[in-house]
Amino acid sequence: MTGLLIDIRQAVRSLLRAPGFLAAATGCLALGIGANLAVISHVDRLLLRPLPFPDSGRLVEVDPADLQTGETGPMTMPDFLALQAAGRGFKAMAACTARTRTLTGLAEPIRVDVGMVTAGFFDVLGVRAALGRVVFRPDEEVLPATVGVLRHDFWMARFGGDPAVLGRTLDLDGKAVQVVGVLPKDFRFHRRISDSQVFVPEAAPFGTRSPGMGTFLAIGRLNPGVPLVQAQAQVRAAAAGMEARRQNPRFDLRASSLLEETVSNYRRVLLLLQGAVALVLLITCFDVAGLQLVRDLGRGRDLAIRQALGAGRGRMGRLFLIESLMLAAAGGAAGIALSYFIQGGLRWLLEDLLPMPAASVYPALLAAALGLVLATGLALAFLSWFMACGPRLVEVLRAGYGASHSRGHWRVLKGLVVAEVALSVMLLTGAGLLIHSLVNLQRVHPGFEAGPVLTVNVPLPPSRYDLPAQRAFLARLEPALSALPGVGGAGVNDTLPFVKATNGGSVTADPGRAQGSEIYVRVHVVTSGYFKAMGIPLLAGGTFPPADPGTCMISRRLAEKLWPGQDAVGRPLYSDGIAPQRVAGVVADTAENRLDRPEDPQVYLPAEFHELFGGPVVAVKVQGDPARYGAQVKAVLRSLDPGLALPEPRPLREALKESMAVRTMAGILFTAFGLLALLLSGVGLYGVLAQITLQRRREIGIRLSLGATRAQVVGGILAGAAAMVGLGLGLGILFGWQAGRILGPLLFGLGGAGPAIHLGVLAILVPTALLACVLPALRAARVNPSEALRQE
Repeated sequence: MTGLLIDIRQAVRSLLRAPGFLAAATGCLALGIGANLAVISHVDRLLLRPLPFPDSGRLVEVDPADLQTGETGPMTMPDFLALQAAGRGFKAMAACTARTRTLTGLAEPIRVDVGMVTAGFFDVLGVRAALGRVVFRPDEEVLPATVGVLRHDFWMARFGGDPAVLGRTLDLDGKAVQVVGVLPKDFRFHRRISDSQVFVPEAAPFGTRSPGMGTFLAIGRLNPGVPLVQAQAQVRAAAAGMEARRQNPRFDLRASSLLEETVSNYRRVLLLLQGAVALVLLITCFDVAGLQLVRDLGRGRDLAIRQALGAGRGRMGRLFLIESLMLAAAGGAAGIALSYFIQGGLRWLLEDLLPMPAASVYPALLAAALGLVLATGLALAFLSWFMACGPRLVEVLRAGYGASHSRGHWRVLKGLVVAEVALSVMLLTGAGLLIHSLVNLQRVHPGFEAGPVLTVNVPLPPSRYDLPAQRAFLARLEPALSALPGVGGAGVNDTLPFVKATNGGSVTADPGRAQGSEIYVRVHVVTSGYFKAMGIPLLAGGTFPPADPGTCMISRRLAEKLWPGQDAVGRPLYSDGIAPQRVAGVVADTAENRLDRPEDPQVYLPAEFHELFGGPVVAVKVQGDPARYGAQVKAVLRSLDPGLALPEPRPLREALKESMAVRTMAGILFTAFGLLALLLSGVGLYGVLAQITLQRRREIGIRLSLGATRAQVVGGILAGAAAMVGLGLGLGILFGWQAGRILGPLLFGLGGAGPAIHLGVLAILVPTALLACVLPALRAARVNPSEALRQE
């Protein structure tokens, strides 16, 4: 025990005698450990922890799928009811969708997101009420709803957490809804109804009213002992006998874990971030290991004397272990504190993309920190012990003060620098690929002009706006908005691209609707002014003729699929739920939700004769900055109906940017981690070259005394550094393209971008490496030959 205390005291003194090394190593470890803990905390909470429902492993999501492409989509209510009747492997099934409603009766009308669920939805999830009940009775499945359940945070914000809210009647779109329960505080469902504030049992009757509308999410709870594979086989068998398969032979159903589907949208982003910060931690360890070896080289003679005086390998190993664990503990403590702030930064960057939890330090995070600290400390201790115990004592004691133990030290040091540079280049190459993809994506034309367009969602309460009232409102709306100064046109769509989810359906040109003839399309209900307001070119025919309910407009892709090489104008289009429509015109294809792949074809129906589900989305084409017109647009809408609960108008370009937010954030974070890795590599390169300069003082002094110029000395130092950097650069580029394969789904339109990305990496790497090399090289050039020889 006395020997241990002596070693601890000596380790503390040794570290305090090297404040520069202590600060640099602690800072590097804090950055590496802090970044890893911050990302690990989000990966743990968002990917690894089960859903907050009892026995969540038995929860399954069922989606319609295309047998040919494998792509999934929303479900129609008739398909869900057929599946529910045939789902033998499920204990219970439920469905949900979401709509926007106007809530009145409070201080002012407000828009609320309403989750429309089947009666047993919360029972399937196993959710228990915080107040009242959350399970609806089958007889309460009516349209419009008569009962509803509140989300906990909405109850607290709007009703102050008053228990007397039970039995209170809310006015949703002019219909009375009685509150029967409040959901628990920790309820989270990150799917179709993630933002819903009020839940009503309207899903089944709403889908019956609109049988062809595929907007529903189906979930189920498996019977005990039924594996997911068996459930998948059962739902596929059910799909084979459904009406949807008879209409479309490519129709299929896919069952998957609800947890997997919940995290599928952001799993890749988080795992990529985890991989990036793991590389940063590896570079950090290499950097600190290099600094540790440089320090050991400087005290090589002292360590050799300790061994000569009787300190065995065990005693030396214990000393190195104590020093390394102290160093790792200091870096780990600073890293835990730093991780709290990095968590907050990640949450600020990604909160619009992911359900980011609040920053906190919790037991699992502390366990991860302890593991990282122990692993780092043990690795550093082993490296120092292995290198210190290798050379022969006589050689070290005969060498000058601070001389190297062996050439092995230099090989290890140079190898660490090469590895740091290679990993840094790998991260920077990945960042370059992501940034280049983002630039390419921004150049893709969506088929409409987003820059000058202002959008606003106008919730028209169905209780006051039947089809004639809707028609009258729209007839006054467009002229009123078009009359505003600086407005070049206005139009309405029930589901605007990149703003509000679109409805889907199947159409065909075959009146007999033969198998395989139907094509899945996106269905929009629009006014004639919509195409001008959005800048969508008219390619053939014209817009909707007045007073003709039997017409539609279609996109070019649909025209080419149904009537390749022929004129589509005037031809009939057949679909379930509506009478045959005659094609009045063909317009350009437009993107719906993403720019990196072709979207489904589109069909446009006239708003004069078709209901706008969820209310219209108004598109206003303006001159200059669209945000400046928000107040004027809201004033016009309020003049038409003061009782409307209006959100703030938004420029369409903001919605377009949000569709690229995942790539944008990935590019930013990869660039940040790449630059951090490059900084750490620069520190490691500087440390190695500084020590090389110190160790070669006598050699440099002899060379200068024999006539070598200072330029030759500087050139020799820089040549050695260039060899290390060049090797690291080559390996980094090789590894970087392997990283590109991992980033594949986030990349777009790379083509022949390789040389440009390599040049960009060189433009960042070379100045950093040059700065790290120049200072030690200049110090070598200032060596006084006589002083160097006299010191030795």
